[in-house]
Amino acid sequence: EIEGLPETAKTGLAKALTEALQHGFKTGTECLLHIDKNTGKSVYSKVEGTTNGVVFPQSLVDFLDKAAPSSIISIHNHPSSSSFSDADLSVMSRLKSISHLAVVGNDGTRYVVKVGQGIRPTSTEISAEWKAAHDRHFNYFNNKVARGELRPEDAWKTHTHLIIEEVAEKFGWEYRRVMPNEK
Repeated sequence: EIEGLPETAKTGLAKALTEALQHGFKTGTECLLHIDKNTGKSVYSKVEGTTNGVVFPQSLVDFLDKAAPSSIISIHNHPSSSSFSDADLSVMSRLKSISHLAVVGNDGTRYVVKVGQGIRPTSTEISAEWKAAHDRHFNYFNNKVARGELRPEDAWKTHTHLIIEEVAEKFGWEYRRVMPNEK
Protein backbone atom coordinates (compact mmCIF):
# COMPACT_ATOMS: atom_id res chain seq x y z
CA GLU A 1 0.00 0.00 0.00
CA ILE A 2 3.02 2.30 -0.14
CA GLU A 3 3.86 3.11 -3.74
CA GLY A 4 7.41 3.48 -4.93
CA LEU A 5 9.11 1.37 -2.27
CA PRO A 6 11.88 -1.01 -3.31
CA GLU A 7 10.93 -4.70 -3.07
CA THR A 8 13.13 -5.19 0.00
CA ALA A 9 11.27 -2.37 1.77
CA LYS A 10 7.89 -3.83 0.77
CA THR A 11 8.98 -7.16 2.23
CA GLY A 12 10.19 -5.47 5.42
CA LEU A 13 6.94 -3.53 5.73
CA ALA A 14 4.86 -6.69 5.31
CA LYS A 15 6.98 -8.41 7.97
CA ALA A 16 6.63 -5.47 10.39
CA LEU A 17 2.86 -5.25 9.86
CA THR A 18 2.57 -8.99 10.51
CA GLU A 19 4.70 -8.71 13.66
CA ALA A 20 2.57 -5.82 14.95
CA LEU A 21 -0.63 -7.72 14.18
CA GLN A 22 0.60 -10.86 15.93
CA HIS A 23 1.66 -8.78 18.92
CA GLY A 24 -1.86 -7.33 19.10
CA PHE A 25 -3.49 -10.77 18.94
CA LYS A 26 -1.17 -12.21 21.56
CA THR A 27 -1.19 -9.36 24.09
CA GLY A 28 -4.16 -7.09 23.28
CA THR A 29 -1.70 -4.19 23.42
CA GLU A 30 0.04 -1.90 20.95
CA CYS A 31 3.63 -2.10 19.82
CA LEU A 32 5.81 0.20 17.75
CA LEU A 33 8.29 -0.80 15.04
CA HIS A 34 10.54 1.20 12.71
CA ILE A 35 12.05 0.15 9.40
CA ASP A 36 14.38 1.76 6.89
CA LYS A 37 12.32 3.06 3.95
CA ASN A 38 14.86 1.80 1.41
CA THR A 39 15.98 -1.55 2.82
CA GLY A 40 12.98 -2.62 4.91
CA LYS A 41 15.31 -3.57 7.74
CA SER A 42 14.42 -2.87 11.34
CA VAL A 43 16.26 0.21 12.63
CA TYR A 44 15.11 0.18 16.26
CA SER A 45 13.94 -2.54 18.64
CA LYS A 46 10.22 -3.12 19.19
CA VAL A 47 8.61 -0.85 21.77
CA GLU A 48 5.69 -2.39 23.66
CA GLY A 49 2.73 -0.32 24.76
CA THR A 50 -0.65 -0.55 26.44
CA THR A 51 -4.12 -1.36 25.10
CA ASN A 52 -4.44 2.11 23.60
CA GLY A 53 -1.01 3.67 23.27
CA VAL A 54 2.76 3.48 23.05
CA VAL A 55 5.15 5.87 24.76
CA PHE A 56 8.21 6.75 22.71
CA PRO A 57 11.34 6.23 24.83
CA GLN A 58 13.69 9.22 24.74
CA SER A 59 16.36 7.08 23.06
CA LEU A 60 13.95 6.43 20.15
CA VAL A 61 13.08 10.14 19.86
CA ASP A 62 16.81 10.95 19.83
CA PHE A 63 17.40 8.29 17.15
CA LEU A 64 14.55 9.61 14.99
CA ASP A 65 15.70 13.22 15.44
CA LYS A 66 19.15 12.29 14.09
CA ALA A 67 17.96 10.07 11.20
CA ALA A 68 17.87 11.39 7.64
CA PRO A 69 14.67 13.13 6.53
CA SER A 70 11.94 10.80 5.21
CA SER A 71 14.11 7.70 5.74
CA ILE A 72 11.99 5.69 8.19
CA ILE A 73 8.57 4.04 8.18
CA SER A 74 6.93 3.89 11.60
CA ILE A 75 4.56 0.95 12.13
CA HIS A 76 2.27 0.12 15.01
CA ASN A 77 -0.94 -1.70 15.74
CA HIS A 78 -4.35 -0.73 17.06
CA PRO A 79 -6.15 -3.61 18.79
CA SER A 80 -9.41 -1.66 18.22
CA SER A 81 -8.73 -1.61 14.44
CA SER A 82 -9.22 2.17 14.36
CA SER A 83 -7.30 4.63 12.23
CA PHE A 84 -4.72 7.10 13.54
CA SER A 85 -5.09 9.17 16.69
CA ASP A 86 -4.14 12.83 16.82
CA ALA A 87 -1.09 11.76 18.87
CA ASP A 88 0.00 9.42 16.04
CA LEU A 89 -0.27 12.22 13.51
CA SER A 90 1.60 14.63 15.77
CA VAL A 91 4.55 12.24 15.98
CA MET A 92 4.70 11.96 12.19
CA SER A 93 4.46 15.71 11.75
CA ARG A 94 7.13 16.51 14.31
CA LEU A 95 9.71 13.86 13.40
CA LYS A 96 10.94 14.68 9.91
CA SER A 97 12.74 11.32 9.62
CA ILE A 98 9.39 9.51 9.39
CA SER A 99 8.34 9.23 5.76
CA HIS A 100 5.22 7.14 6.40
CA LEU A 101 3.14 6.10 9.37
CA ALA A 102 1.38 2.74 9.13
CA VAL A 103 -1.03 1.08 11.52
CA VAL A 104 -2.66 -2.34 11.39
CA GLY A 105 -5.83 -3.25 13.24
CA ASN A 106 -6.56 -6.61 14.82
CA ASP A 107 -9.16 -7.13 12.08
CA GLY A 108 -6.41 -6.79 9.42
CA THR A 109 -7.31 -3.29 8.24
CA ARG A 110 -4.21 -1.27 7.38
CA TYR A 111 -3.90 2.51 7.34
CA VAL A 112 -1.04 4.53 5.87
CA VAL A 113 -0.42 8.27 5.98
CA LYS A 114 2.46 10.46 4.89
CA VAL A 115 3.12 14.18 4.88
CA GLY A 116 4.39 14.06 1.30
CA GLN A 117 3.99 17.54 -0.23
CA GLY A 118 1.75 18.62 2.65
CA ILE A 119 2.59 20.74 5.66
CA ARG A 120 3.90 19.76 9.09
CA PRO A 121 1.56 21.53 11.51
CA THR A 122 2.04 21.70 15.27
CA SER A 123 0.53 19.16 17.65
CA THR A 124 -1.96 21.81 18.76
CA GLU A 125 -3.13 22.39 15.17
CA ILE A 126 -3.42 18.66 14.53
CA SER A 127 -5.38 18.07 17.74
CA ALA A 128 -7.74 20.95 16.94
CA GLU A 129 -8.46 19.62 13.44
CA TRP A 130 -8.80 16.04 14.70
CA LYS A 131 -11.27 17.12 17.41
CA ALA A 132 -13.27 19.28 15.00
CA ALA A 133 -13.60 16.37 12.56
CA HIS A 134 -14.47 14.05 15.46
CA ASP A 135 -17.19 16.40 16.66
CA ARG A 136 -18.69 16.82 13.14
CA HIS A 137 -19.40 13.08 12.95
CA PHE A 138 -19.95 12.17 16.61
CA ASN A 139 -23.74 12.45 16.75
CA TYR A 140 -24.18 10.40 13.59
CA PHE A 141 -22.17 7.48 14.95
CA ASN A 142 -23.46 7.85 18.50
CA ASN A 143 -27.04 7.61 17.22
CA LYS A 144 -26.22 4.55 15.10
CA VAL A 145 -24.81 2.82 18.18
CA ALA A 146 -27.75 3.91 20.37
CA ARG A 147 -30.22 2.45 17.84
CA GLY A 148 -28.27 -0.81 17.66
CA GLU A 149 -27.37 -0.28 13.99
CA LEU A 150 -23.62 -0.36 14.66
CA ARG A 151 -21.46 -1.95 17.31
CA PRO A 152 -19.37 0.65 19.18
CA GLU A 153 -16.10 -0.78 17.80
CA ASP A 154 -17.40 -0.65 14.21
CA ALA A 155 -18.63 2.90 14.70
CA TRP A 156 -15.26 3.97 16.08
CA LYS A 157 -13.36 2.31 13.23
CA THR A 158 -15.40 4.15 10.60
CA HIS A 159 -15.50 7.37 12.61
CA THR A 160 -11.71 7.52 12.93
CA HIS A 161 -11.31 6.81 9.22
CA LEU A 162 -13.51 9.81 8.37
CA ILE A 163 -11.62 11.96 10.87
CA ILE A 164 -8.27 11.13 9.27
CA GLU A 165 -9.60 11.66 5.75
CA GLU A 166 -10.57 15.20 6.75
CA VAL A 167 -7.37 15.93 8.68
CA ALA A 168 -5.22 14.60 5.82
CA GLU A 169 -7.10 16.72 3.29
CA LYS A 170 -6.74 19.83 5.48
CA PHE A 171 -2.95 19.46 5.71
CA GLY A 172 -2.33 18.10 2.20
CA TRP A 173 -1.27 14.64 3.38
CA GLU A 174 -1.67 11.35 1.55
CA TYR A 175 -3.88 8.84 3.40
CA ARG A 176 -5.10 5.39 2.53
CA ARG A 177 -7.10 2.66 4.24
CA VAL A 178 -6.72 -0.92 3.01
CA MET A 179 -9.44 -3.29 4.13
CA PRO A 180 -8.53 -6.93 4.93
CA ASN A 181 -9.96 -8.20 1.61
CA GLU A 182 -8.14 -5.57 -0.52
CA LYS A 183 -4.69 -5.86 -2.02
